[in-house]
Amino acid sequence: MSRYKIIIQYDGTNFSGFQSQKNQNGIQNKIESSIFALNNKKKS
Repeated sequence: MSRYKIIIQYDGTNFSGFQSQKNQNGIQNKIESSIFALNNKKKS
């Protein structure tokens, strides 16, 4: 099993807080969707 370390830095100006929110753009939503996309890429 591989282990990864991710350091995240962001400008929260265009977000409505950190936690996932139904009708707002939260940072947690963006992080989760980005990790999901990375995790589901096919190996070449």
